[in-house]
Amino acid sequence: MIDLDALRVLDAIDRLGSFEKAAQSLFRVRSAISYTIQKLEEDLDIQIFDRTKHKATLTPAGKLLLEQGRHLLIQATQIEQRIKQVHQGWEMELTIGIDTLYPIKPLLELIKEFYELNQKTFIKIQNEVYGGTWDALISQRANLMIGASGPNPNASVYTAKKLHQVERVFAIAPKHPLAKLKEPLTTSQISQYRSVAIKDTSRLGPPMHASYLQLQDILTVSDMQSKFQAQCLGLGVGFLPVDLAEQGVKQGKLVIKAVADLDMSPVGFLAWKKSENGKALKWFIEKIMAQNWAKWS
Repeated sequence: MIDLDALRVLDAIDRLGSFEKAAQSLFRVRSAISYTIQKLEEDLDIQIFDRTKHKATLTPAGKLLLEQGRHLLIQATQIEQRIKQVHQGWEMELTIGIDTLYPIKPLLELIKEFYELNQKTFIKIQNEVYGGTWDALISQRANLMIGASGPNPNASVYTAKKLHQVERVFAIAPKHPLAKLKEPLTTSQISQYRSVAIKDTSRLGPPMHASYLQLQDILTVSDMQSKFQAQCLGLGVGFLPVDLAEQGVKQGKLVIKAVADLDMSPVGFLAWKKSENGKALKWFIEKIMAQNWAKWS
């Protein structure tokens, strides 16, 4: 078994150029340094230094040991840091789920700010849709959910704070047949044409989709940007966040139409399990609640 302390001694000898300087830097006597290297050679049954010359030099085996040993030292240091981190209340890993209805840019900006704290918590982001938002918390594949949709399934277990409502508008390509009709569009008119919906990411419950009307043909995509592009191409119709739809209007790829009897601007929640109280989770909750997460710009 390789002794990490012996690897530190070997590293010091190579970096500083001599046994004497290594001893000084490690606050040891030279004989202790020599003994450590000698014992390492005996334990591994190899010769680390070639002592036939005026100055001891690393053998090929010694060079390989030093190279690989430095990797082990880095890993050992990282393990020590993460143990201290957990002891201080910072999570090893934090998974943040975000409904595709909400823009990713504000979250990335927050993560950049978090990294400046120099904490070693691994951050993971994953997209969730419809039933998958609560499903992710229940199945513990996410620690924090931005845009959990629908009512809190268990108020005694989960905390849910209302986020800014994402306003959505009905958007279609300029050459789509519905673009020529008078407003407001009726449900019977809309039902005749394909809608574009984002796939539900639920794993525990039956999947849902934004089929606004029964028996309407649906094109299912994986995220909001794909939905936006599909509607720009006239592959289907549907509701988009108002800021995103307006981008399409400015580009001449979409028109916004008023509709009757359809309200597709649901309320989203910032949600997490009450029993989780890590410092990284608390940091993101505080920051997110102070921002307007309804804006795509």
